[in-house]
Amino acid sequence: MQLSSKIRSFSRSAVQEHVSTRVYFRQVASVSMTPTNCSTKVPKERAKKTSSGLISTRHQVDPKKELSRILRDDAAVKGVERKANSQKYNTLRPKTVLDALDEAIKDNQWQSALKIFHLLRKQHWCCCKLGRFDMVKRIVLEMSYLGVGCNTVTYNTIIDGYGKAGMFEEMENVLADMIEDGDSLPDVYTFNSIIGSYGNSGKTRKMESWYERFQVMGVQPNITTFNILIPSFGKARMYKKMSSVIDFMEKRFFSPTTITYNILIETFGKAGRIEKMDDVFRKMKYQGVKPNAITYSSLVNAYNKAGLVVKIDSVLRQIVNTDVVLDTPFFNCIINAYGEAGDLATVKELYIQMEERKCKPDNITFATMIKAYAAHGIFDVVEELKQQMISTDVGKKRLYTKQNKKRQEEAY
Repeated sequence: MQLSSKIRSFSRSAVQEHVSTRVYFRQVASVSMTPTNCSTKVPKERAKKTSSGLISTRHQVDPKKELSRILRDDAAVKGVERKANSQKYNTLRPKTVLDALDEAIKDNQWQSALKIFHLLRKQHWCCCKLGRFDMVKRIVLEMSYLGVGCNTVTYNTIIDGYGKAGMFEEMENVLADMIEDGDSLPDVYTFNSIIGSYGNSGKTRKMESWYERFQVMGVQPNITTFNILIPSFGKARMYKKMSSVIDFMEKRFFSPTTITYNILIETFGKAGRIEKMDDVFRKMKYQGVKPNAITYSSLVNAYNKAGLVVKIDSVLRQIVNTDVVLDTPFFNCIINAYGEAGDLATVKELYIQMEERKCKPDNITFATMIKAYAAHGIFDVVEELKQQMISTDVGKKRLYTKQNKKRQEEAY
């Protein structure tokens, strides 16, 4: 496998060369991760007093205040460090975590800094998850300064983030660094991230090329790999290759899972190939693989798109005789199907069943029903649904989402 040999931003050797200089260590130790709002301008009166000796040029610090600040910083670091030992803290404020990391580094509390850094990686707002790729290099340098090298999980996280963002050159560069590192070799998660990024972008040739490369590297596919290949070929309408993947799975004794069958049913359904979709569904049941709410949602959407309302009735009859757990997305798609067919009586009945099954209606549920009743001029029901939507958790959640988004933007 030939890979570019140019110097890359994540090259381990480049990082080591950079951090080996004394200048680098002085810079890292002195740079704070939090922004400052202090003005650098000196008022004229103060400048005169300073030059005349009325004000000492040496910084005066109240010992009590300085001690108080040190204790507060230490408490903050310990507080964040305690949260690092738990798995549930993944939505902390960015400033809180970064400040604690900064203080731990300044005070040479390396064990605390490492714990806080691992907590940082778990945050939902962290770098790749929010597309903050400008921070990736900075964090890798911080890791290097702390003596922490990138392991397989770190490399995979960065590769997956770049891939989902469509930054393919950067993704391949990080993979090259991972291989050059030698300590952290690519695994099946690396494999799936690379081919998944190209497959989701419709770059099937690149996807196939990398599939072969990983085989040469000795990385073997798993069921998730095939679940990535099937919809990628399906979106590109490459049905022969999609079928060849299924045949390969059967020859290698990879048993298709519910996810695999759901992907096939959804792919054929979206393509309008109803007969092929029905064949897959029959095979699914014959193989003893249990359908779930996603399976039935895909069937309903396909039948609705093809105008086969009778088949939607048969889906409902099948569900009655099973113990499948239905969810809000399923009710949304079936309410939409009967709404478009003009069967408002069934729409109302399904809405009642939805509440009986403890499935909370969301904004899609209300929007679908409002659209159906408005199309038939029943505006009193439309107004009633609007008021109901505002009074339920849906309206409150929408308001909370807007407020939370605003707070996150302010935090950055």
